[in-house]
Amino acid sequence: MNNRKFEKKISEVPWADRKTATGDAYQIPEALSEIRSPDADVRKRAYWKIDNHVVLQSDLYEAAYDVVPFLIDIVRDRTSFGRELAYDLLFEIANGYAPEDVTCEIGAGERVPLQVACHMALIAGQDVFEGDRHDPDPVIRSKASELLERLQGD
Repeated sequence: MNNRKFEKKISEVPWADRKTATGDAYQIPEALSEIRSPDADVRKRAYWKIDNHVVLQSDLYEAAYDVVPFLIDIVRDRTSFGRELAYDLLFEIANGYAPEDVTCEIGAGERVPLQVACHMALIAGQDVFEGDRHDPDPVIRSKASELLERLQGD
């Protein structure tokens, strides 16, 4: 997905309405864009802007569900920068926890437990992760395999 489409898709999510560990998710769109930066320092800061807000010390927050498709897009698009970090965040979300009474809307007013919603969003990328098991980069191969093992263990 080119940058324009990626940015348009990001702008369609009502981030200010999504909860994070520190309030709303206003900082998430910028972080999702920056995680693909050629600058390693920018990518690292972007990672922590996401990690410390949507999944903090294994606790999931509402915005995690909305972040997953963008991270899958980064992995799917084989971006030059940020794939490893996207996999790291996907793994953190896959291992995250939220009590059953913490729910999120998955469309058309349907609400499900947040942890279930995140798992469903992650499963949507399973074909991408399967393909990355054969990636030329051994780090990506390892991260894809690790994430798939986690998802299949649920």
